[in-house]
Amino acid sequence: MNLSHRGLHHKTFQAQLRKGVQVCEDTAAASEAGSVRAVKDLYSDLGQPPNNIDVMFDGIWMTRGRSSHIGVGCIIEVYTGLVIDHVVLSNFCLGCTIGPKASDEGYEDWLAYHEC
Repeated sequence: MNLSHRGLHHKTFQAQLRKGVQVCEDTAAASEAGSVRAVKDLYSDLGQPPNNIDVMFDGIWMTRGRSSHIGVGCIIEVYTGLVIDHVVLSNFCLGCTIGPKASDEGYEDWLAYHEC
């Protein structure tokens, strides 16, 4: 076999990752918009105001235990089971991990513009 073991540069990988994330976010937004339209139609057929719907919230962490840093929460309409909205949260910040330390010069400037 003649396989190349040449890897991607980290900047190339990050650029491709950003493109993939944007496509996933756009697809989720389109799906949720369709779900909202379907729920509005259902509630208008039932004769109820579309701004007073029955929902439940469900959330899950990526892994079990205290080592989990990523969680997902979904708002689900009860009658149809359609996801109306979602949120992905993380308590991990790579910038804080690899960024300058509090004792480094320029830390205050970096901290003023940093968003976790």
